[in-house]
Amino acid sequence: MSDLNNVSAVCFDAFGTLIKSKADRQSPYLWLLKNAVDQSSILRDEFLKTNEPLAYFVRKLGFETHLDYLQGELDREVVGIELYEESLTVIERLHSMNKRIVLCSNLMFGYGEKVKALLPDAVEAQIFSFEVGAIKPQPEIYQAVCDQLNLPPSRILFVGDSPRCDERGPSEFGMRSLLLNRKIGQTLQTLLQIR
Repeated sequence: MSDLNNVSAVCFDAFGTLIKSKADRQSPYLWLLKNAVDQSSILRDEFLKTNEPLAYFVRKLGFETHLDYLQGELDREVVGIELYEESLTVIERLHSMNKRIVLCSNLMFGYGEKVKALLPDAVEAQIFSFEVGAIKPQPEIYQAVCDQLNLPPSRILFVGDSPRCDERGPSEFGMRSLLLNRKIGQTLQTLLQIR
């Protein structure tokens, strides 16, 4: 049964792993990146590490006249966020196997509340980059997972869809990791070998 027999907890990435977005519109954060060209190289990390709403960045970057439009786009985008069909089944199955479950995501503040609201009670904690001030694959965010669970890295299986952030980063930190590739039809159930 994959690596599940050797771990006490499973840590999931959010988007692309447990959660998907139905939105077909541009993220307001991407709009800011495209329009703040001279600062775009540092903005992405700042968006992910700062515990502030979208309006903070809009004002900081001098785009106040676009605030209503951008907030509206964010609100419409957030409405389209949902769990993959299999996510609840996988979480419930892991919970029934006495595996502790957490979520760890590089995420902007504007998405945090919706993501939290989607997760069942079996997910005991969410470690968001904007709350801990570190982004995957920085070791500090994986340490926050260990601290939350009070477990050593070797007792945690990290599951996600990014080779850099969800496979190599956790592995280098000492966690076990599995890479999910939905583009080839892989599912969490097949990856984790659970029904």
